[in-house]
Amino acid sequence: MTGHHVRAAVPRRLYKFMPCDKPERVSFVRDLLTHGRLKYTAVTKFNDPFEARPHLKMPGGTADEQRAALLQHIEEVQRTAGVPTPPALRAYVESGQFEEARELLQEAIRTVLSLVPVACLAGTRSSILMWSLYADSHKGACVHLSGRIEPLRTAWPINYCDDYPVLGLSWPSTESTAFTDVCILTKATHWRHEQEYRLVSPVGGQVSEVNFVGEIGTLPTGSVTGITLGALMSREIAAELTEVAAAHGLPVWRAGRSDNAYRLRFPRNRH
Repeated sequence: MTGHHVRAAVPRRLYKFMPCDKPERVSFVRDLLTHGRLKYTAVTKFNDPFEARPHLKMPGGTADEQRAALLQHIEEVQRTAGVPTPPALRAYVESGQFEEARELLQEAIRTVLSLVPVACLAGTRSSILMWSLYADSHKGACVHLSGRIEPLRTAWPINYCDDYPVLGLSWPSTESTAFTDVCILTKATHWRHEQEYRLVSPVGGQVSEVNFVGEIGTLPTGSVTGITLGALMSREIAAELTEVAAAHGLPVWRAGRSDNAYRLRFPRNRH
């Protein structure tokens, strides 16, 4: 299995880019500022079609040896991972259609991953691309989070690489954090500019500082440290979020375009 990486030191601040194009989304920003409520999402629902698609390495040997190894693997997936396998899977293996079987097994892996929601954060607020992609073309917000409070202090950094990570047939019995490294914490090098970190929801009885109700996790007190308003945010939404931040003693910045370079500047607002 490839993809395991060392957990790097988390920056002093992490950032959550959020759109504000609908009243519901503005309420998400307000909830994060007011109550520390952060939405977690399954990686299988992300907009990157390459996300969470490890390559399953097929067994070697003769066709009979491959067939035996795959049939045993199917049993292990059903028993250990608790994931139902498609009826066609066993038929593919029995008939020697191993590539078709691999594709179905990889979908079984994605089913497992859909049960582990994550929250995506950035290590910078300065990326013009991030504001464009995740903050409604600069009309959204960027909420500041403390990198010194658990679980943010030990958020997982993304491992960027050019090739899919590889899983062997032993993955159902793999230790959970190693499985997470490969499947949830690996992305294409093209996304390196995001400097992404992820909070992974607890699995298998793990203890967490976050209180969950469905997909919403409430972060510990003190996790939210401020907010930056997008350069193109409407006056009405900016006034609303500034008022919310001020009511909770949170500083506010307003992004703006530089006069002479392709970059953003961040002057602090005075409530």
